[in-house]
Amino acid sequence: MEEQLIELIKKIMKKNLPVMASTGIASNIDESKRICDIKVNDDITLFNCRLNAIIDSYESNILIVPKDGSQVAYFLVENQDTNAIVIGYTEIDKVIVKIGSLSLSIEAESVKVDGGDSGKISIFNKSQNLSKLLSELIDEITKLTVTTSAGPSGTPINTAQFTTIKQKLTQLME
Repeated sequence: MEEQLIELIKKIMKKNLPVMASTGIASNIDESKRICDIKVNDDITLFNCRLNAIIDSYESNILIVPKDGSQVAYFLVENQDTNAIVIGYTEIDKVIVKIGSLSLSIEAESVKVDGGDSGKISIFNKSQNLSKLLSELIDEITKLTVTTSAGPSGTPINTAQFTTIKQKLTQLME
């Protein structure tokens, strides 16, 4: 997708095709079709403006969905109001990144990661890894004993279930 946008810009520059850039208000956003309308002023609305340089759905791409009613910047390729591409955003509702079968969706209230057919996800910072921490937590839970008046208890009776959960986590996370 990025290469196609670069090629489009190169063609515009080589042919000196007129390109108009301006701003307007995004509305009627259709994420599945990757389009929105842009209200330029009280009299002019551009319909079916592309949210990506190319509307086709590619295996790997980034989709930025503007917030309804927010200002966006756009290009009119060849100065045609039927050929507008959104190029900038003041506010966004969602970002979706797809690379092969892996996808990441970021919204105001959630972050969703789909590791794809065989992929695993990683959540970490400079000092910790969530998968490792969860594994250590399960290990400690399975060793848990409680002191009673009759002496220490045995290990949890559901240790096998904790072990199964740990195995499932290793299939999900790295």
